Amino acid sequence: GYSKTKEDDLKGNDYASCLALLKALKLHTLGLELFRTTEQQHQILLDLGDTLLGANKAGEALSIYMIASPVDNTKVMAAARACWNWRVFFAHAFPSGIQTENDPDEIESSKRQMLARDIAEELESSGREKREVYAEAARVRLDYGFDVYEAVETLLRGQWW
Repeated sequence: GYSKTKEDDLKGNDYASCLALLKALKLHTLGLELFRTTEQQHQILLDLGDTLLGANKAGEALSIYMIASPVDNTKVMAAARACWNWRVFFAHAFPSGIQTENDPDEIESSKRQMLARDIAEELESSGREKREVYAEAARVRLDYGFDVYEAVETLLRGQWW
């Protein structure tokens, strides 16, 4: 027959098994109380952020991602984009900072302008309330793409005049 060993008693009691259970039952707060190492807390916070983002709570997910150390720029950007927090989005997309339209680094400037244009186009085609979306798209074009002409055109398309 089968005799139970000490190892059998401990199966499922390791951190990975507990983390899977915490995720499945959405017991992140309890996990943060139980597991105190930086790496364990980081994993739990990132999973909590993922859970919140999946539940369409992008603002809350963004807050959680921002306190997870080290910060995962990709996750922060995803949450910031979902809740239209462009300041945070662009700060993490371009950690060296956002310069003016006279940016000496032309490659970074071009990347930023292309990203601002892509986001503005994505917003315009999102199907949300027209005036709000076009105003937001114009703001992105102006603040992060430094494109005054396109910002005004976007406002006109959104019937702001």
